[in-house]
Amino acid sequence: MEVNEQASVTEMTPEEKQQRLSKCEQDIESGSNSFLRTGRALRDIQKDHLYESAGYPTFEDYCEARWQFSRITGYSYANAYNTYETVKTVLTDTKLSFSHYAALSRLYDKHEETQKALKEFVEKHKDELKGITVRDLGKMVKAAEESEEGESGGNTMSEAARITARIKREAKKLPELIAEANPDANAKKKLAGALKELAKQYKAEADKLLGKYKEKAAKEEAAA
Repeated sequence: MEVNEQASVTEMTPEEKQQRLSKCEQDIESGSNSFLRTGRALRDIQKDHLYESAGYPTFEDYCEARWQFSRITGYSYANAYNTYETVKTVLTDTKLSFSHYAALSRLYDKHEETQKALKEFVEKHKDELKGITVRDLGKMVKAAEESEEGESGGNTMSEAARITARIKREAKKLPELIAEANPDANAKKKLAGALKELAKQYKAEADKLLGKYKEKAAKEEAAA
């Protein structure tokens, strides 16, 4: 469920990958009380495909075999850390838990416009976030996802950001559906291939929309 895609893979030699993986695994082992350390390590392992150095074909396989994490848990840690990195300058005096950042991560992806919308959402609600329960934050995030209106001073959320949020909501359901189906190894491989192809199609659609909006914004700025 590679919903929140990162930048391109960092070029490293096999030896460098192995060293980097060892460092990340040390951080995970010593970071049991710090979701940020664990999340950063898992984010790097996912982003740079470091799991391949340990002989695993996918990030999901690595998480399940090496750490006994479910597929969802591995991505939740990585995405929670990405979300923290995006909003940390806004929440300088507010301490949130892993579960809070995992809830907020539903509004995150790699696109600059969506990250901007997330920061504006947090900026607007930062006083409410102090002491908020995870359940109430989940409701707030869900309302933001489903709303036609953005959370940036009443401005309408861009179509691209809304579509991205919808894609993420639908993608989050896939691992549970696969687990319920309990397919054999061959079926899982085919499903994984199909999901990757679907992700590429969604990414292409989202990138095309973002390009269109950036071009429109540039023309409006030039005409102003």
